[in-house]
Order: sequence, then C-alpha cells, then structure tokens
Amino acid sequence: MNKAIRRLVGGFSAIGFLAFSAMAVAAPVELQNPILLDVVDGIPWLVLIADNVYSNVELYGCPEMPYVFLKFDADRSRWIPVASNDAPAVLREANLSYEWNDFYMKKKQIQTPSDIVSNYHVYELETDNIFSRSIPRTYAQWNYKGKKSFATSRVANDCRPPLEQPVDVIFPKGQVLPSSSVQLEILDRKEFNPDWVIIEDHNATESQWDKYAWDAERDKACDAFISILNGGIPTSPARIAISTAL
Repeated sequence: MNKAIRRLVGGFSAIGFLAFSAMAVAAPVELQNPILLDVVDGIPWLVLIADNVYSNVELYGCPEMPYVFLKFDADRSRWIPVASNDAPAVLREANLSYEWNDFYMKKKQIQTPSDIVSNYHVYELETDNIFSRSIPRTYAQWNYKGKKSFATSRVANDCRPPLEQPVDVIFPKGQVLPSSSVQLEILDRKEFNPDWVIIEDHNATESQWDKYAWDAERDKACDAFISILNGGIPTSPARIAISTAL
C-alpha cells in the first residue's frame, strides 16, 4: 500500500487508494472521520465514526453504534461494511488523526504516529468520549456519557428497528443504571402572586414587555457619546468613536 488515506478540508473525509504488488486498484469513496486503517491477512480494513451512519446502509451497513468497520473487496474495488463482531479482533486502537489539523495539512507537513497519539486524549475530552482511542464494539465498552440517549433515540431514515418499550431493555442489566419512576417528596408549598401581569396585545405597535425590559431613554442618551464613523451602517471592522466626556 503506497498511499493509504488523504483527508479533505472541511469534510473530514477519506479517499482510499490501494496498491498491491504489480496490481493497482483505485477505490475512491468519501468516508467520514476515519480513525483506523490496517491490513489484516492481506485485506485492508478501515474503522470510522460517521454522523450519518444510520441513513446510508449501502455505505455503512447499520451498526449498533456510530463506529463502522469496513473491509476492502478487491474483486469489486469497494469498501464493504462488516458487523463489529465479525471484524478482526486486532482492530482495537485508533491510528489515524481524528480531525483536520490545519497547521500540518496546510503546510503539507506529516504527522508522526507519536504526534497523532499525543492528541487522542484531547479528542476524547472534547467529544465526551464519542471518539475513543480504544475502539468500542458494545455499549458497555463505549465511555460516551450520552450513549443511553444515543441508543434510545432515532433520526430521519434510521435503519435501526423501532425502539422497544420501555427503552431500558436496550441495555442489559449491569451496563447502566436503569431508569425508574419515583414519587417526589413535597417539602414545602407556597404560592406567589406577581407584582405585574403583562398581557401582550399582538396587534399593538409596541410591546408592553419592552417597556420594562428596555430603557429607551438611556439608550437614546448614548447617541450623544457614541457614533459610527464609516457611513452609518457598521461594516467589518466598524470604527467607533467614544467621547471622553463619558
């Protein structure tokens, strides 16, 4: 493999180019957030995190989590989605940069493996562990704080089956604490009557609430001290003159 992956600006995409011995096979395809590229028993494998993973079954399959395992099919010259439990066990650790690095890419510099690894902990913190250097294959292995909400929600054109009810059945016992209904204890009760009751008239030209929330007189007084110098309509950057009388 002479050139494995190239990132595109702004798209967090990957284009795979594979070359084996005397045979060269080109397989261009846009993939979101590739985090691992490896060759196992002569077969290229790619792991990525995709935002639209559940609405593109042909490209991503329909994984349980947004971690997608792809293997390269040389006969069809394309990446094929594979279920996480059928992917090689050696695909455990990320080895690609998680996000676009403006400093390195614009200057056409190369990140060393140690450069990439040194940023993994930062990416895990920034994403609340949506990205994980140790690639999870089950919800129990995934440390993302919002994983239960992720599993118990659906998006447009979602390929996953409808949710079972109650949603706690998605998580086997021991993985997370189940939700439960509780009766809240009332410690005290007190009713308050507002000092003002504002009832807006939608046909009025002036809002009753604005009269209380905005001091028009003080705002108008500021005009005597501040003026925009470049024509009345601020442009970028706008120049503002402030009187020393303030």
